[in-house]
Amino acid sequence: MVSPPEDTNEPGTHPGTGAGFGSPEAAGAPVDAEALERKFQRELNAGLVALVLLAVLEQAGGELYGYQIAKQLQQDGGRVALIKQGALYPVLRTLSANGLLASRVEPSLSGPPRRYYQITPGGREVLARWSGIWRDTRDFVDRFTPGASAGPGAPAEQVAPAAAHEPTPSIV
Repeated sequence: MVSPPEDTNEPGTHPGTGAGFGSPEAAGAPVDAEALERKFQRELNAGLVALVLLAVLEQAGGELYGYQIAKQLQQDGGRVALIKQGALYPVLRTLSANGLLASRVEPSLSGPPRRYYQITPGGREVLARWSGIWRDTRDFVDRFTPGASAGPGAPAEQVAPAAAHEPTPSIV
């Protein structure tokens, strides 16, 4: 029988890190807040790009090629572009490979061939489910974060309680 590994941390430390109440990290040593912010934003965006791309293509009501999608995000995304153009193409390929987008290639007179994307019926179904998951997640986070709001300029008190939403079925 294999015994569990010994906990080699000192009392008051976080398991596996050695960082505890008496460590420099816990004692107020400088934190690289900008690096942590970039990492947090990168991780958050990784899960949202597919949702946003499906939504953009649904709203388009037809085909768009990658650069058009990037421009749409830039125009409608406000002053902060959270999704880099280079990050779109791998996600578009993955969505297409999973049957959520249809794509076709068309020669272009002004450069390389363009791949056009259009949301499929399966993509619309997944978009509806993911949108519900996103709303539930946003509402949950808003209940715990200071200054959270239900929308631009809305006070946090306007966030609907979880009971007001139907449970979102999970996608397997």
